[in-house]
Amino acid sequence: MSEIQDDEERIQIGDFEVPKWQFDIYVIESEKFVQSLEDELRGIADGGVVSKTLIRAIHTLSGTTNTLGIDHVAKVSQPVEGWLTQWMDLHEGEPLTHHDMQQLLAAGKGIVTMVRAIQTHAMPDPEPYAEQQKYFLERFTEEQKESSENKATSTEFQELLSLE
Repeated sequence: MSEIQDDEERIQIGDFEVPKWQFDIYVIESEKFVQSLEDELRGIADGGVVSKTLIRAIHTLSGTTNTLGIDHVAKVSQPVEGWLTQWMDLHEGEPLTHHDMQQLLAAGKGIVTMVRAIQTHAMPDPEPYAEQQKYFLERFTEEQKESSENKATSTEFQELLSLE
C-alpha cells in the first residue's frame, strides 16, 4: 500500500477526505452497480424474482463504499444482502411477499440515494433507512431459524429411514 503524499489531491465527502484517484474509481464503479441495482429493482416491482445480479449489485455497492472508509451504505445493504442470499437458497425462483418486496424496494432506493450522495461529495445518512435495516436483520434471523429447523427435520427423517 503506498503512502499518501502531501501534494495528493483529495476529495471532501462531508467531514471525510479521500484521495481523488480513489474517489474517481469509486464513482465509475459504483455507477455501473447503481444502474444494475435500479434495473433489478424495477424487475422486482414488476413481479420479478430475486436474482444473483441483484445481490451482486448490493454487495458491490457496500464493498466499494467501504473502501472509501464510509460504512453508511453497508449499514443498510449488509442485512439486505444477508437475507436475500439466504432467501434465495431457500426460495429461489419464488416471488417475494408484497411486504418483503416493499421493504426491498425501499432499502434499494436508500442504497442508491446514499451512493448518489457520496458521488456528489455529501456524506449519506443511513438513519432514514433504519426501518429496512431492522426489518432485514429480523427476516435474516427468522430465515436462519427456519433453515435450522428444516435441516433438523431433514436429519431426523434421514435417521428414521436408516432405522428401517
